[in-house]
Amino acid sequence: MIEIDEKRARQAVNAVAKTKDGQIVLFLLMEYCSFNKDIVAVKPEDTHANAALGRAYLHLRNLTEDKHLKKIEFDYRKAKPNERRNTGKRKRDRITGSPKLSNP
Repeated sequence: MIEIDEKRARQAVNAVAKTKDGQIVLFLLMEYCSFNKDIVAVKPEDTHANAALGRAYLHLRNLTEDKHLKKIEFDYRKAKPNERRNTGKRKRDRITGSPKLSNP
């Protein structure tokens, strides 16, 4: 059996948090756990469940180095379903190859 002490847990969490994929996973966990959001719900049992989720993220957060937390908590945001993204590509006219003008 492998015993995990706080030092080993901290190393493991930071090994994950230093990668882009790990930062995305921790960001999604932060969002799912409603970190920095109100946790009060209509039903008391929902409030307790929300608080428990928040504590789970806080535990991992306490093990994570500040340099990784800054990236996780400030450099990512969830995309909205119909959000337009600037891809840097413009539609071009098939015949002339010039950028298309949008109709007002």
